[in-house]
Amino acid sequence: MRLSLNDLFADLPAEQVDEARDFYRTRAAGRGPSTLAELKEVRAKRSAPAPADPPAIEEVVEAAGIGVPVRIFTPSGGRPRGVYLDIHGGGFYMDSAAAGDVRNRRLADALHLAVVSVDYRLAPEDPWPAAPDDCEAAALWLLEQARERFGTARLVIGGSSAGATLALATLLRLRDRGAVDGVVGAALQFGTYDLSVGIEVWLLDRLAQP
Repeated sequence: MRLSLNDLFADLPAEQVDEARDFYRTRAAGRGPSTLAELKEVRAKRSAPAPADPPAIEEVVEAAGIGVPVRIFTPSGGRPRGVYLDIHGGGFYMDSAAAGDVRNRRLADALHLAVVSVDYRLAPEDPWPAAPDDCEAAALWLLEQARERFGTARLVIGGSSAGATLALATLLRLRDRGAVDGVVGAALQFGTYDLSVGIEVWLLDRLAQP
C-alpha cells in the first residue's frame, strides 16, 4: 500500500490547536522547566481536563507486583470488540490519563472498544523506569484479565509522543517476556524510537557544559 503526504494529515479540534499555540508562545525557547518548582508551576497552570460523558471508571490494577491507576471506558452500546491500552503523552513529566477522557470516550463508542488509559508515574518525582514499569503492569493485567472483564482478549497498545515511546517500550518488554499472544496491533503516533545517533551528540554537549 502506498500513502501520499495528505494521507498522513489529521484534523485537530480548533481548541487543541489554540492551546498548543498558547503553550509555545509563552514557553522559553529551547528548553522546558529547569527545576521541580518551575515544573510544578507549569503543571498548575494547565487547564483541568474536560469531563467525559459517561465518565471513566477509575481503578487501581495490579500485575508483576505493581499497582497502577487506570481509567476505563467501555462502549455505551454493545460489547467491546477489542481493548485499547492508551498511554498518554507529555514528555514523561506532564499530563495525565484524565487528559484523554473525552477522546477515549469517543473512541470507545465509535469503535466499540474498551479503552484503558494508564496513569503512569511521572518524572522527576518517579524517575525512569517507573513509567515503563507502570505501563507494562497495565498491559500484563489486560493480558490476564481482559477476556473475563471485557469479553475479548484482542489488545492494541498505543499512544502519542512520549506515550508512543512508552507503548513501544511496553511491546518490547512483552516480547521479552514471551507474552505477546493477544496483542494484535500498535498505534504509535510521533514517538521517539531510535536515539542511537542524536543521544550521543546531546550527551557530549551536556558533558561539555560547566
